[in-house]
Amino acid sequence: IQARRPAGSTFKALIVASGLELGVISPESTFLDERKSYDNGRGGQWRPRNVSGVYSGEEMTVAEAISQSVNTIAVQVLEKVGVSTVVGLCRHLGFDRSLPEDLSLALGSASVSPMQLTAAFAPFASGGMYRKPRLIDRVITSGGHNLWNGRTEERRVFSQDTVHAMHSMLRGVVQDGTGRMARIEGLDVAGK
Repeated sequence: IQARRPAGSTFKALIVASGLELGVISPESTFLDERKSYDNGRGGQWRPRNVSGVYSGEEMTVAEAISQSVNTIAVQVLEKVGVSTVVGLCRHLGFDRSLPEDLSLALGSASVSPMQLTAAFAPFASGGMYRKPRLIDRVITSGGHNLWNGRTEERRVFSQDTVHAMHSMLRGVVQDGTGRMARIEGLDVAGK
């Protein structure tokens, strides 16, 4: 629950959701899948690459890019939305201060716990509401007397429009994209 591991491509969904929420992008926004160089902040260049090592050289919608987990477009979306904006949203979703504040965040360079990642994705399934995770809901004596009720912090982090768009795109990941192995016949499955 607490062990940290690289977030990987799951972070792309949080970046896209940030852009949708701000109105900076839409699922139909297009970006060019091409090899680009970025200043790495240390006097050098950083060149993100797609896992396949192939760049189509074609325009691709955000929905297509998230479905196919296109790294080059994830970096462009993060650049457009703004690293500090995405980091701010992630902190609002329960991530601590250890997030990298650079474009590598688009490729999931953040080390996060499964609990943090689950809590961050839950608003996509709960109408945009964030609920702080709690392992103990209440304490009841053997006689049924309630000793303690935990109150779960709840706040809106995404609009219904963002939730709807994200659900549609994350469903596309499972139906036609990199998450096809998670598809379950007869169930509406969405994920990244």
